[in-house]
Amino acid sequence: MKQRDPLVATLLSLFVPFYILYWFYATAKDMRQRGGNPPSLWRLFAPLLGLVAMVVVSLAAPRGSSNSRGVSIVMILVGLVLVALSFVLPLMYYYRFSATAEKLTGGKVSKAVGFLLFLFVAPAAVYIIQDKLNETSGTLPTATPPPTNPVDGSVPPPVAPAPPNIPPTPTNPVL
Repeated sequence: MKQRDPLVATLLSLFVPFYILYWFYATAKDMRQRGGNPPSLWRLFAPLLGLVAMVVVSLAAPRGSSNSRGVSIVMILVGLVLVALSFVLPLMYYYRFSATAEKLTGGKVSKAVGFLLFLFVAPAAVYIIQDKLNETSGTLPTATPPPTNPVDGSVPPPVAPAPPNIPPTPTNPVL
């Protein structure tokens, strides 16, 4: 996992517009590499896409016709659903992201604390989760590098396994 300075990530999320979305993306990618299952970032954008679709449909709807009242009712219902989704989907995202952070840090970050911090003080959640992920990133088992030749540093060629020692029999003559 990439080591990021928690203080820099926090300050950038405070002062750079949309940096926290990049942080979510990059950290989720690192979490997947470590075997976690963070949520997909589409959950934060799905309500916005729905609102854009609603605006396009409302602009394309005929005005002043006998059908405009039915279109208006449908648009109100669609709008209510999209408003509800714009609250529910980010909450689900924060919860699953915090649960993945809890799993990968071995419980150093509680999913409940992470979720509440994302709700009320997101930059504090960025700092705490990034700090704990940095602490635990070196604890994963890593593959051992192949042995190298101490003289020139080259990797020796792979050794073929020895053939099995099978005694000659009438059904298995030695060639």
